[in-house]
Amino acid sequence: MYNSILQFSEQCSEKLEKVVNLILSGDKDINDLTETVQNEVLKLGTGIVEEVIEKVDQELKLAIDRKKYYTVEKKNEPKQLLDVMGTINYVRTGYEDKKTGDYVYLVDRIMGIDPHQRLTLAAATKVIEEASETSYAKGGSNASIIDCMSKQAVKELI
Repeated sequence: MYNSILQFSEQCSEKLEKVVNLILSGDKDINDLTETVQNEVLKLGTGIVEEVIEKVDQELKLAIDRKKYYTVEKKNEPKQLLDVMGTINYVRTGYEDKKTGDYVYLVDRIMGIDPHQRLTLAAATKVIEEASETSYAKGGSNASIIDCMSKQAVKELI
């Protein structure tokens, strides 16, 4: 979480400074400023979520109780979720349950992420609301402020 905030502080201030200079020279306006701020804040939000998920995954990997019931099978398995803020990309650890032999991602289980889930509940809600009123394509474009999903994916969701 702290890395995302530090990165935001450094990168956002540079981008804002550039936009302010362009505003002063007459090349940009308030719309460009608000768009830049919005995009940077959304990146901060997804970055924080990614860091928190990966921190929880790391804590699970080190937990003594976990070692009694699960063995590490795969490390750094990528996962991607579409959220209203944008795409959340994180890596997680795959485990084998010592009793059942089942393969599981403990961090996903703890975070409430289903095994084949591709978008968050908030994004799914926006997609369904828009698609029920207009079209699958518009529903997919409203899944996230920054990213979108295909109309076929919306159709499969509904």
